Amino acid sequence: MAWKRFLKTAAAAVLSLSVVFSASAGALPVKADSMSSLQQKQASLQQQQKQYDAQIAQLKNDKAKQQQYKDTLDAQIKGLQELIDNDQSQIDSLNADILRNQKAIASKQAEVKADFDQLKQRVYALYLTGEASDLEIILNARNIMDLADKAEFLQVIAKHDNDLMKKVQNDIDSIQAQQTQIENDRKAATAHQTSLDSNRQALAAKSDEVQKVIASLAASQSQTETKKAQGEKELQATTQELNQAIADYQALQKKLQEQQQQQNGGGNGGGSGGGVTPHNGQFVWPVPGFMNITSGYGWRDDPREFHYGIDIASSGIYGKKIVAAASGVVVRSDDEEDSGPFGGYGEVVVIAIGGNMVLVCGHMSQRAVSYGDSVSAGDTIGYVGNSGNSSGAHLHFEVRKNYPTPFTNLNGTTTNGQAIDPRPYLGI
Repeated sequence: MAWKRFLKTAAAAVLSLSVVFSASAGALPVKADSMSSLQQKQASLQQQQKQYDAQIAQLKNDKAKQQQYKDTLDAQIKGLQELIDNDQSQIDSLNADILRNQKAIASKQAEVKADFDQLKQRVYALYLTGEASDLEIILNARNIMDLADKAEFLQVIAKHDNDLMKKVQNDIDSIQAQQTQIENDRKAATAHQTSLDSNRQALAAKSDEVQKVIASLAASQSQTETKKAQGEKELQATTQELNQAIADYQALQKKLQEQQQQQNGGGNGGGSGGGVTPHNGQFVWPVPGFMNITSGYGWRDDPREFHYGIDIASSGIYGKKIVAAASGVVVRSDDEEDSGPFGGYGEVVVIAIGGNMVLVCGHMSQRAVSYGDSVSAGDTIGYVGNSGNSSGAHLHFEVRKNYPTPFTNLNGTTTNGQAIDPRPYLGI
């Protein structure tokens, strides 16, 4: 992928930077604190890209799992649909049974009515003939043949009456049974309808659940991919900035080496203080005409803290010129009131003098040099002031070695390079 090729390019840039550092072990890394910050940012962005890749992979995996879950739900939905179809079939069958029973009841009721009418006619006929008993009918027989006929006739009439009454009773019992069956069928149909409605609701709920989960995962993946694309652009911009910082670093290194070669070729000259490198123990005094040191290098009590340099202050010192104590290249010229590697130093100038050593001049009222300028010992670099974290006009002067390697000092804070006592270099 394109971004992978980009990460390889970025890694190559960092490797190139490490080669430059190792190849220039005797020279001062110009703006190395900025390059270190860019390296950290680049590494952070690369790690962020890996996290985005992991998130996207996880989201894709989750989507696959959800798709599998959706397939399971689809199977459940199919099963629910079959249950719905089965419930509907049973409801239809029960409704058909109810209809048949209702028709049968109607038919039975018609038969019962006809039979009942016949019974009413029979009772009416008996009423008209009087209340003659079977015995009277037998005694009134004219002869044996008449008696036999009358006896048979009575049996026929009795049997017919009994059969008719039994039929009416059976029909009434059948109607009651069918009515009971209709009620049971209606209850069963209602239960199946309730089951059908419940299954339909479950089907709709599960379908909605699946769609929402898949839509949410798709949205999360889209957002993460957008963030990843933005991170790639930021990583590219950071790498370009780092490459430019490397180029600037190499150019200033070359400039510092040329200046040192010129100084070595011309003896100790180049300023008003004789030898101007830290190797022979002599610096130019940084504030000409003002020698009063109000706070020295080391621990001080109010407040209790370790002071990294010396403070030069006196009446009338505000606005007086500050000169380079040794020749070198300006590697920092900023206003750092609160933040940055020299936060609280206010208007500050840092000069690289070789051997991974720098001079730091803080709390100026005005800076007279810019980043990348070459200065000779005795050149004006700014003016005494009261900027930054300062309680009065003075120059805060430091010497640091092993710049810009991070160093944890006695105060527990971290600085670029280790502050050392500047007084031996100033001859005091």
